[in-house]
Amino acid sequence: MKKLINYSILLSLSLFMFGCVGTPSTIVYGTSDYGNLRKSSRKSDPWTYKGDPYSGTIEYHFDKDNKEYIKRGYTATKSRITTFKDGKKNGPYVEYNINSQVVEEGNYNNNSKDGVWKEYWQIKDEGYAIIDNPNNLKYEITYKNDSVVEGSSKHYYKSGKLEQEFLLGDILKTYYENGQLKSVGRQIKLFEYGLWKTYHENGQLKEEGNYREDDYRRVPDDIWKSYNKDGSLEMIYDYGNSTTEGVGEITVEELLDKSYLKR
Repeated sequence: MKKLINYSILLSLSLFMFGCVGTPSTIVYGTSDYGNLRKSSRKSDPWTYKGDPYSGTIEYHFDKDNKEYIKRGYTATKSRITTFKDGKKNGPYVEYNINSQVVEEGNYNNNSKDGVWKEYWQIKDEGYAIIDNPNNLKYEITYKNDSVVEGSSKHYYKSGKLEQEFLLGDILKTYYENGQLKSVGRQIKLFEYGLWKTYHENGQLKEEGNYREDDYRRVPDDIWKSYNKDGSLEMIYDYGNSTTEGVGEITVEELLDKSYLKR
């Protein structure tokens, strides 16, 4: 009877231990554990491990030829790590290059990008700091439910200086590497719209004018003016508008005496 009890206890402990280690906390692509993962083509469906929603991390590694998505011969060099909870992407996401430098990082919430996401310049022998130096930042974008939060997008030069930023109201500002404003205006669906101004690197106004709203191209509208680096007027160009045709380039003299109207 005593032996029977001991065997029963041993069996129970074995089952308990098996249950505890039944779902690995980290799964590497290409291993037998990865073969037990299942994912539907629909975004809303969970990742499952042996039928249960998976919680843990999935790692992808480079192979000996520095390629990803391999099933055999993978190395210890990680290419990306995704965190899951209850079968969905929840938590940190990190992507690396072959030198183990961070390429991109951010956070998921229920399969959607959420919070600040960062992308880093991939620098090779260019004299800049690498890995976790903030001057290596390339993009910085804030997401909410997979959508970009208005006024949260920034892009940087390799030197770490701000190159462009989106502000509230679809306002796009770009900068020279010395920090001087380069251009400012509205951008809708990747094209300029409304009043735009560009500047010389010395801060003097370079060009100003309006763009018509267009979904497929940028269309200059009405009168545009360009200026020299000393601030003096260089040229005027009449593009016309939705009801009138433009007359092309206008000299300063023609503008003053309005003779361009007689063309």
